[in-house]
Amino acid sequence: MRRPVSGSIVLTTSGPLVLVPACRSPTRIRYWWFPFRTHRTLEAQMRIGLTLNSVAQYVASIPAPGYLSAHLNLSEHPEETRRKICIKGYDTSSGTENVSLQWPTVELAVGDVVELHVLEAGEGSPPASIRRSSQNPGNLFSSEELAAEAIGIGLEFQGKIAEFLHKAQDVESAEEAKKIRLALGHILAALGEHLYSPIWRRHPALVPPEMQGKLL
Repeated sequence: MRRPVSGSIVLTTSGPLVLVPACRSPTRIRYWWFPFRTHRTLEAQMRIGLTLNSVAQYVASIPAPGYLSAHLNLSEHPEETRRKICIKGYDTSSGTENVSLQWPTVELAVGDVVELHVLEAGEGSPPASIRRSSQNPGNLFSSEELAAEAIGIGLEFQGKIAEFLHKAQDVESAEEAKKIRLALGHILAALGEHLYSPIWRRHPALVPPEMQGKLL
């Protein structure tokens, strides 16, 4: 494997991912790495081993369908200098509830060499924190009946937005219609993030089949 250039990421098929953080000028860099998902099988498991300067730190593992990501964050400003890496995961095996797991954050220094090893099934280190989506303080509605009514109103609104978009595309130019479509897309995304998901997290019976096993 060729020697990695400082501040670069090198991935080979026969070895680990090598991260060499270096920050010589005021800047902010954020890497979101290794977001991959397993499929539901009897032996489905994801494991990432974290090594710092040839010293093993921990092995993050999710023994079920879900997502596992390594996050390398570098920032250097007069008021802030931060260099760290951590691994986070989401267990989506229940279908209607997500379990968020985070392993310890490891502080870094310029010149450190961080290795991420994609491992076969085996033992893992306990996470530093575990949070369930059903316990999210932003979840909505104690009444499932009201929650279902709110979802119905949202779906009706979505239908009207879709009708309006078709009308706008027939009247406006292609460039204007593109901007309108983008604006309406942001509205619908916010509807899902701030209404549907908080309801689904609290009321699993209302999670539609197409959203089961997804991040809520």
